[in-house]
Parts: sequence; C-alpha cells; structure tokens
Amino acid sequence: MNVRRFIGFESGSIAIVMIVTFCLSFGVMWWQRKSAELSATEPRKTTDLRAGMPPIARPAMKQSPAIEAVEPHSTQAGAVAKDLEAAEEMPVEINFHRRARLDKIAGRLMNSSSDSLAITVKIQSPGTQRISQLLLDLAPNRLTEIGMDDGLDLHSGDQVTLQSPAYPNKVAQIP
Repeated sequence: MNVRRFIGFESGSIAIVMIVTFCLSFGVMWWQRKSAELSATEPRKTTDLRAGMPPIARPAMKQSPAIEAVEPHSTQAGAVAKDLEAAEEMPVEINFHRRARLDKIAGRLMNSSSDSLAITVKIQSPGTQRISQLLLDLAPNRLTEIGMDDGLDLHSGDQVTLQSPAYPNKVAQIP
C-alpha cells in the first residue's frame, strides 16, 4: 500500500520526520545509558608511582624570623591618589534611549579619541543588586550600541560604570 495515498503527501512527510526523530532520540538515550553503565562497572586502574621506592627523607622545617608588616609610605599613596585625580576624563560619551520596536533600553557609547579604547562596562541594578559586565573594544571616533544584543537587560535606575586602566571610572545612571 502506498503511504502517500493513504496518509497524504504532507501528512506522510510529517509522520516520517516524527518517526525518524523518535528513533534518533531513543538511540542517543540508549547509547548514553549504555556508556554510563559501562563506566560504572569498569574499575579504574591506578598505578602507585611510589611503589618500590624508598621513603623520602624530608628536612626539618626551620622557623623563620618574624617579619614585620611594612606600611606604604603616605607619600606613595598620596602620589597615586593625585595621579588618579590629575588623569584626564575618559573620552567616552554615554547616552541611553528606548528601542521603540523592542520596548527595551539600549546604550550608545561614543569613543571621541583618536585611539581605540578597551573598556569594561559594569551594570548594577539597585533593586536586585545584580551585576552584569561586558568587555568592549571601542573603535576611535565610532559609535557602539549596547543592550539586548550583548545579553544586557538594561532598566531605568540601573547604574552603569565604565572602567579603563588608563582613566578614572565614569559612572552614569539610566533615566
């Protein structure tokens, strides 16, 4: 008997796909179960590398003299703080907008320098205290958009921090 005449062409192809899918799924499950049973029954062979070797004589531990904690000089700490304050602001502008089609918030980052800039974008939600991070390489004088395409779920009130080793952090809040 012809299957196409009995079931119809479209219904027959759907039925064949369903049967093949079931058989493949069953075969994969059976194969995984079989390999799990084999690994559970098969003993692991380990070799003792120290067998037949004389025991190792370990020297007695000497007690070291007490080490005093050294505090950093205030001039060094002050110099680092002054360097951070004197460092120029990160050349990145950040703006937020709502995507009309998706009804989601997205951010736009503009690198206004003539060099590419590697930054870390850190988003903290005040309600859930959830933190998301994204590493970006911003091209010079280019606009980069962040949001759902990057796996970020931006909400109104979230705090966005831009970090780069050469610049002090830049913090913005999503309106």
